[in-house]
Amino acid sequence: MNSKVLKSIFFSTQGLRWGWIIIFYLVIVVAAIAIIIAPLVFLLSLFNLSPQPQKPITGWSKITGSVITLLVGYSAFLIGTHLAQCWLRKSKLKELGLSFGKSGINDLILGIGLGTLLVSFSTFLSWLFGWYQFAGFSWDFRTSSVLLPAIVLSFVATIQSPLVEEVIFRGFLFQTLTDRWGLRISIFLSSLLFGILHLTSLEDLVWWAAIISTFLAGLMFVQAYLVRKNLWIPIGIHFGWIFAGRLLNDTGGSLDNTLLLASKVEGPHLLVPPSGGGAGLLELLGVGLISFILWRMSKK
Repeated sequence: MNSKVLKSIFFSTQGLRWGWIIIFYLVIVVAAIAIIIAPLVFLLSLFNLSPQPQKPITGWSKITGSVITLLVGYSAFLIGTHLAQCWLRKSKLKELGLSFGKSGINDLILGIGLGTLLVSFSTFLSWLFGWYQFAGFSWDFRTSSVLLPAIVLSFVATIQSPLVEEVIFRGFLFQTLTDRWGLRISIFLSSLLFGILHLTSLEDLVWWAAIISTFLAGLMFVQAYLVRKNLWIPIGIHFGWIFAGRLLNDTGGSLDNTLLLASKVEGPHLLVPPSGGGAGLLELLGVGLISFILWRMSKK
């Protein structure tokens, strides 16, 4: 790598460059999670409540440890982010875009609604083309003793990607890059990194389609942040997109794992939603719809 590029990333006579800031941020967050989660897992094991993610859900007792671990893990992540924000950027979570108040709750609800609209719109289009086929309701295939705990666990687990990815990519990374490079370059770089780092989880799409879909989704999430300069709207959109997709079974997964609707999805490989996550190219029409709504909101 060119020495000038390395110097622009890591070296400065005026303090830490953005490259070191991001590295130290990740180290602090990982350390906070490890320090808090390790003793928790030990305590849960004493009560036979250790998380068992690979085992099938057979009742409430099987999800208790997982739910507790996830919720405490989210708290540890926010604690680590708060410490990094104070030490590295000399500011607080509120300045990052995480204000815990009535306005934050309203923006979160708004975001969840937009994310639900996104996946509902694209699923409706898939149904119109005959690719999404309704096959029944979840209770036709799962008993209530299994279904209700599965919905709760899925709801809590779904928080992970929206919270962690939005705080990292649209929060710490995007804002650190903006301080160094300005708005336009940071929008492009943060969205590109968001796309590249999703390559390993989007095995159903060819690499270029995976990058394009997640890059465009990243642009929409940045747009959602910029509407009100807070992270609750993109977190809500991200959560609503994933969880509503699971309720609709928009990828046509196993009937034994449905949460609300059971379906069969068969369509062009690049168009229907990939089972590994991310957006099929048809789903990008939903992204476009939400981007238009966000644009109209910004005009007001």
